[in-house]
Amino acid sequence: IIEGAKKAAEDAMGNCMSAANSLSGDAKTAKMAKCKSESVKGALEGSLGKEVSAVDIEEFVLLSLV
Repeated sequence: IIEGAKKAAEDAMGNCMSAANSLSGDAKTAKMAKCKSESVKGALEGSLGKEVSAVDIEEFVLLSLV
């Protein structure tokens, strides 16, 4: 389950950042900030089947970088 959630977080972050890179200025900054708080959160909650905290999100994002 954890590996699946990790993969979902990686995919969500990658897709979101790709979309953010097509923007510029404040729109790009705002979109990038929402990547973790919305895209990754949704992916993790869907994978884990439970609500996740900001700490959970940060842990999965850090794990995806390793």
